[in-house]
Amino acid sequence: KINAFLRKIRELCSKKSIQNVLLLIIIIILMITIIETTFYFLNKEGETQRIIRGSHKYVQFDQELGSKGIPNITTNRAIYFSNETIIYNVTYTLDEYGRRKNEHAEGPPLILFGGSYTFGEGVEDNETLNHRLTELTNYDIYNYGLPGCGTQHLLAHLEREGFYSEINKTGGKAIYIFIPNHIRRVIGNLYIHKKWYAGWTFPYYKLDKNLKLERKGNFKTGRPITTTIYQILARSQLIKYYDIDLPKHKEKHTYLTYKIIEKSKKIYEEKFDGTFYVLIHPLHNKDRNTLKLKELLQENNIKILEYNITNKNNYKEYRIKGDFHPNNKLNKELAEKIAPDINTKWIK
Repeated sequence: KINAFLRKIRELCSKKSIQNVLLLIIIIILMITIIETTFYFLNKEGETQRIIRGSHKYVQFDQELGSKGIPNITTNRAIYFSNETIIYNVTYTLDEYGRRKNEHAEGPPLILFGGSYTFGEGVEDNETLNHRLTELTNYDIYNYGLPGCGTQHLLAHLEREGFYSEINKTGGKAIYIFIPNHIRRVIGNLYIHKKWYAGWTFPYYKLDKNLKLERKGNFKTGRPITTTIYQILARSQLIKYYDIDLPKHKEKHTYLTYKIIEKSKKIYEEKFDGTFYVLIHPLHNKDRNTLKLKELLQENNIKILEYNITNKNNYKEYRIKGDFHPNNKLNKELAEKIAPDINTKWIK
């Protein structure tokens, strides 16, 4: 048996075998190149190019959070179509902790968490949800939303030591603004690596065998092989053309998202002695993954804020034209619905 094994090794290492292997590798590389080049031009043909202009950099890497707003900056964010049609051209002002800035009040704190919807992507400083709530209430509002952030950033904020000194108040409320895309960010799927170059920096949480939540660094440090594969696939033109996403959504992903919210609520209430809410954003309250999460929240007595838009066919009225983010009209109407529900004592 040993001699037979050694003979096999010699055969594999023969010059002819090496030539065959090299030839096979060259053929595979050529096939991949042809396929990717073909789909590159197919993608180009159907692509509506968006051009970013202005001093648009307002996010920096952060070891605990993955990304964080750059402190004390006022920056222009301008996005156009390639035909020079403007999508939006706005100004972002961030405070000393990299939060979307607004005027502070003497009332109790109202802390907002979420992604670009919370931050106010594509709208002016005086058109954000936090600014609209400042107009309608006496809450002292702190906006920790940032484009690309998801449910795990909510918990990552609450777990970091310096978070509480940034607010230095207790009581009040916290609102986490959920959209179903956040579930993708929680599991770190292929989509986030296609959408964000730095998706690997997102905080990585998982459930152990006892369903206990644990932090595993970020996606790159916590699961390096999977993340590297996703980073490679994310650059594939074929993947882009067919809009392939991995892994397929499962109920356990929604459950993981719920568990992150549950732990966040517990920490928030212990530290701030306030009331925690999940706002299901009205642009996405009919999504099946949203409905499943809502069911879990209700079963476990987590307070939900939910509002309907007048007519589903009118959703375009509430989005930035040429973009999917909420516009000033929606932020204004949403604030008018939230304000009386979170605490009528503080309504102006």
